[in-house]
Amino acid sequence: MIKYFEEKDKEIPGLQWEIYGDTETNEIVVIAVLENERHEKRGKSPVLYPTMIDRIFGTDLADLDLAYRLSDEIFDEKLRSIKLEKSIKSKLTVMED
Repeated sequence: MIKYFEEKDKEIPGLQWEIYGDTETNEIVVIAVLENERHEKRGKSPVLYPTMIDRIFGTDLADLDLAYRLSDEIFDEKLRSIKLEKSIKSKLTVMED
C-alpha cells in the first residue's frame, strides 16, 4: 500500500484521516482512526493508467474525489454522532457556567 495522505481532523479532537492506494487491488483506501476505533472504506480507483504501483509520488484528482466520497461515507455512518455528542456537551458546559 502507498500512503498518500495523513492528517488530523480539524473539528473532532483525536480523529486522524489516512488515504492509501492499494497496489494489489487498485483501490483507494480511506481510514479514520479515533482512539481505539478504526473505520475503513475502499473503492475501486477510476484511474486505469498509470497503475497504482506507478503512482508512488502522488495520486490523481479522480482518486482524491473518490477518497473524499469514502471519507464522507465513514463520517456519515460512524462519526457524525460523535461530533454531535461533543457539540451538545460543549453547549451544556457553557449553559452550566
